[in-house]
Amino acid sequence: VRVFTEWNPMVVLDLHGFIDPMLIEPCTPPHNPNYEYDLYIQWAFDQAKAMEDELFAQTEETEATIPIRDWPDGWDDWPPIFTPMYAMYHGAYGHTLETPHEDERGVDAHYAAVWGALKFVSENREGMIRDQIEVFRRGFLDLPQLAIPEEILEELDWDQYNNLTIMDFPAAYVIPAEAPLQQSPYEAARLVDFLLFNDVEVEQASQAFTLDGVDYPKGTYIVWMDQPKRGLANTILWAGWDISYDPGLTMYDISGWSHPLLWGVSRGVMEARLDLK
Repeated sequence: VRVFTEWNPMVVLDLHGFIDPMLIEPCTPPHNPNYEYDLYIQWAFDQAKAMEDELFAQTEETEATIPIRDWPDGWDDWPPIFTPMYAMYHGAYGHTLETPHEDERGVDAHYAAVWGALKFVSENREGMIRDQIEVFRRGFLDLPQLAIPEEILEELDWDQYNNLTIMDFPAAYVIPAEAPLQQSPYEAARLVDFLLFNDVEVEQASQAFTLDGVDYPKGTYIVWMDQPKRGLANTILWAGWDISYDPGLTMYDISGWSHPLLWGVSRGVMEARLDLK
């Protein structure tokens, strides 16, 4: 985590095994709405194809799987529990690579794919870094998200559930620091420490305020969403969405998480910004 928060790496490749033919992300839908997915996918998809091309050029492999292109579902990037997905909240173009072999051929496959990514970055670094910065700019300025561009959707055979890629961020979350509004001040402080450790900005109210009929005292923690890493802040603090209404969305792993619910922390949602300065 410290590497991500200090460096904000532009590309993260997580090397795994074993899937034959070799698997190179981006993922299938559903895509978590807390990403700026339009900025991610326009580079990550082409970077995956560059890795595929280099794999074919350097090895005897003749097939590769890019999940977003080749599968309808089942290999999603919905939860933030995988290293490349977590990295995306720090602005990275994250990919898991699954090598097809358990011997030297597997090492060669990873080597070729990584070399393909490096070549792609060297040729596109200005545009890639510009859009990584745009992730942070959108958060800082509270700008709206954009859907996956149509020109990318036209390349794909499968529904990407574009409506699920857009998040209506609240103005802020409020976390009471003490009883009686907070049943466990220790867990509240633990959650705040977790947010800060992950490079999420947290403030404390300098005055008492009322939100949705509840009187919050001075010192209440406030996590404003107009910050560079709003996506990470929101994915930690939101309650999640129930997307089980669509039986076609088969999830690879967990689809629900919430640190406030998991740790028993009371938190409120500020939908419209209050002037607390």
